Amino acid sequence: MNVGPAAGTVDPVAVVTRVVRLLITVLELLLLFRFFFKFAGANAIQPLIAALYGFTEPLVRPFQGIFPEPRTPAVVIDVPALLAIVFLFLVAGSSSRSSGRSQAGPSSEDEAAAADRCRREGRLGVGGPSPRTGIRIVTRRPDPPLVFERRR
Repeated sequence: MNVGPAAGTVDPVAVVTRVVRLLITVLELLLLFRFFFKFAGANAIQPLIAALYGFTEPLVRPFQGIFPEPRTPAVVIDVPALLAIVFLFLVAGSSSRSSGRSQAGPSSEDEAAAADRCRREGRLGVGGPSPRTGIRIVTRRPDPPLVFERRR
């Protein structure tokens, strides 16, 4: 049973929101790799690690100097990278809320398309959309009751 949006409808706001969230997730992963490589004491001269540090440096630079970096002889804790990860996490969360669309369920246009499809297919909607998920429960129209006649 398909109660999603009709085929061929694309919500541009949802597409942009998904792309932005994907980009932010990739940046968060790169910052997480940076944190773990610094924590493990990876060789900063190695080309792959140097490229990672060079790519993530602009993301970390605004957070440098807020807290001192705790240093021990073998371990470096990259506090600015952790702060950048938290900042990007908050930005990703606010982007889904500010898009004007709830992630919980379909829009009223989607519900109207699903209701039209149900009427055409001979199905009957039962109740309204769920307050938690926004999905309308749809069941098939009941079959007529069986009638048994006695033969004479």
